[in-house]
Amino acid sequence: MQIIKLPFLGLTIMFLVSCIPQTISDSTTPTSVVSHEIAAIENIESIWNISNVNITRESFCPELSAGMGKVCYIGIFGEPQDYEDIVCLASNTGTFLWQEEAGITPNLIVTSVGIFMTYSRMASPSWLAKLDPQNGDLVWRNDLGSLNSVLFLSYINNQIQLYTDPDDHFWIIDPGGNLVKKVFIGRTFALMPDETYNNLTGINAYKTDTNKFLWEHNDRIELVPLFTQDKIFLRNGPMGGVAKALNRKTGKLLWSTPDIIISNLAYSPEKKLVYALRQNGDLIGIDENSGTENVIARFSSAPFIVNGGEFDAFEMAYDEEEHIIIVSLGDSRQLFAFKEK
Repeated sequence: MQIIKLPFLGLTIMFLVSCIPQTISDSTTPTSVVSHEIAAIENIESIWNISNVNITRESFCPELSAGMGKVCYIGIFGEPQDYEDIVCLASNTGTFLWQEEAGITPNLIVTSVGIFMTYSRMASPSWLAKLDPQNGDLVWRNDLGSLNSVLFLSYINNQIQLYTDPDDHFWIIDPGGNLVKKVFIGRTFALMPDETYNNLTGINAYKTDTNKFLWEHNDRIELVPLFTQDKIFLRNGPMGGVAKALNRKTGKLLWSTPDIIISNLAYSPEKKLVYALRQNGDLIGIDENSGTENVIARFSSAPFIVNGGEFDAFEMAYDEEEHIIIVSLGDSRQLFAFKEK
């Protein structure tokens, strides 16, 4: 149990969360033991990098997101402290924009219509909140029920979708904070007009209107996959695993990576590339159709040190509006930004 102040909500709360980062036991933030530089680069441009960025590592809950010219994360920016913030920077320059004390916030997503984050706490409602991207002010918040944690959060079809545990409910909420749908569906991570996807015994697809079983892919996921019109991109494993592409209609495996991927995946619709990070120090772009991998940046002082520490977040985000790839290197507490050419 932990007492956390949330100034922008005007609250002091006590809560216990199942999908949470490790708690910060004192005001000493772990220091990085290594520093990385860009040793090689191709077809992208390095535009900035900053150090002393402590992004909380999560399995179910991505803590780095980008969009609308902003990159935001959950963690600590700058000097050590005994709480976590939501921090937002400018995608083009890395310039600090704003930060808000946020306590433990398991999910964060930056969209074209705002920034959304969730809170989970004991014996009181959990929340989904929308923040003003310009200054971090609270726009609205929605009650998600007591004792619930959010395992999946995504922005699909201009709606916020999330799954709460242990009550096994799937929520769809519009950008204005209005509840569109709340249904009892076990471990569902996406609900489309034609298909619904869950992760009970693998990745299972059903027809949304009739609940007819369509296909199953025998794999477990902890991060919400990325969807295109005809494909699903995913990475299995809690801290690293294989990246894959599935045919969205049939579930057929289209390609998988031969090497372990330690980051989540990011997708560029214009370039038709899936971006990922290998432990050997390579940032790769994967052709979404063929699965062909090309190294677009190589970091020095490789391989990366992946030890599962509190701030060892190897994560990626993509700002679609600005065509910028954001890469977090957890072992060095560095944040790099690259512009597509």
